[in-house]
Amino acid sequence: MAFAVSLEAILASCSISAAGTRDGGIDFQTLTARRVFRVREGQELWLELMRQGDRVSVKPHPRCRMPLLSCDALPRPPPDVVSNSQKRYPQDVKEKIMLYELTTISSPPLEQTAVSAAARNWVLDGEGRLLGAWRTELGELFQIKLLRGFETAEELEKERLRALMSAHPFSIDDPSSRLSMERYARFPFLPDVEPLALGGFYEFRTYHLKPGGLAPTLAAWEQAIGPAHDYSQHLVVNMHALDGPPRITHIWGFSSLEERAALRERHYADGLWPPRGGPQQIARATSTICIPEEYSPLK
Repeated sequence: MAFAVSLEAILASCSISAAGTRDGGIDFQTLTARRVFRVREGQELWLELMRQGDRVSVKPHPRCRMPLLSCDALPRPPPDVVSNSQKRYPQDVKEKIMLYELTTISSPPLEQTAVSAAARNWVLDGEGRLLGAWRTELGELFQIKLLRGFETAEELEKERLRALMSAHPFSIDDPSSRLSMERYARFPFLPDVEPLALGGFYEFRTYHLKPGGLAPTLAAWEQAIGPAHDYSQHLVVNMHALDGPPRITHIWGFSSLEERAALRERHYADGLWPPRGGPQQIARATSTICIPEEYSPLK
């Protein structure tokens, strides 16, 4: 059964202080399976909820930056916290899953700034939401990367067609430039991308998977995200491709390359990373370090 429940009720059931939160209910929409929610109440609070019959388990999501306690059995909220307008039933629910497009523009040397500014104007004139913009620093150089989110497949397809039919997609006017547009969906147990300030260095890792490798990769990551919290809280998103060869692309943010190296070394040594069974699904992999553009929502 779907419900809306106040943030205070959840926090109280989890023995979490509600100090500093605003009054009023937080609509958690329909809970028909495991869902991750982000609540902005002065500071970011991430909760992962799962319905189990008439009870709901609540625990901090790995991205949660507050010292929260888990609650494995939160009773279903009483009827008085559910408004008629908020009632839903499973047959009426179709959860929206945001889709993503990762665009890479390879520009002539020393032209990244002009190419980036032109691409930004192109994006702002179209559909979707700009989530991040970067230029490559380590790896293949002279590239601009743009990440956009789309509410519907139709919206994404409309924007893809706009680029394909344009004489100058993303305002590219140099015939030596190269353009790549990739469609992705996030891993279902991860939250959607939102603007965050994770640091000045972003890593783009793409794993080309062996045939049949996506399902075990998803399972491995879902099990590893929580225990590796100190590392996985730097994860912006992990996505699987919707076109082309089977692959995943995950984006990470760090304040420095030293922070990245230290976190990876510690989690490898503790056996918390990489996800168990994940590397066995990789056919080949690439890693690129990027720095955010000034206008990038992800800093």
